[in-house]
Amino acid sequence: MAAALLPISVGIIIFLFRKKQKLIYIKSFLVSIKIPPKKRKGEIIETGNYMPKETESNLLKKLDRFEKTQDFLDKGMSLTKLAAQFEINTRYLSYIIKNQKQKDFASYINELRINYIIDCMKSNPDYLQYKISYLANVCGFSSHTRFSVTFKKVTGKAPSVFMEYLNKP
Repeated sequence: MAAALLPISVGIIIFLFRKKQKLIYIKSFLVSIKIPPKKRKGEIIETGNYMPKETESNLLKKLDRFEKTQDFLDKGMSLTKLAAQFEINTRYLSYIIKNQKQKDFASYINELRINYIIDCMKSNPDYLQYKISYLANVCGFSSHTRFSVTFKKVTGKAPSVFMEYLNKP
C-alpha cells in the first residue's frame, strides 16, 4: 500500500511545485508591465508611461488644430479616419481623448459639432430660422434624432427650446 502511495505523493508534489513556479512567473510579469493609472474627473494625468511624452504633446497639438479646422463636421469622421490623418495609432488617439478630454471619441466629436452649431446660431440670427434637420445636417449629424438627443445632452435643452431662448429680445 505504501509503495502505491509513493508515486501519487511524488506526482502531487511535482504538480504543486509547477503550479507555484507558474504563479511566481505570472506575478513577476504583472509587476513588470505598466498599466495606466485610473483618472478621476478633472484630474490631469501623466501619460508618459503609456506613450512617449513627445507623442502625447504632438497629438494634443494636432487635436487643437483639428478643432480649429472644423474637420469634425465631416459626417464620415471616425476614430480610424482621424488617426490616419494624424498618422498615429488609434489606441493612442483614443487614450488621449479619453484622458485629456474626458470623453470617448463619439462624445468628443458630437460635442464639437454641437458647440459649432451653437456658435453659428449666436453669431448669425438666420440660423435660428432654419429647421432642426437642416442644422443637424450642417454640423455633421446624419440624423435629426441623434442631433436632438446630443444637443439636449450637451446643453440641457432641446434644440427648439434653445432657439426660442436665443430669439427672445
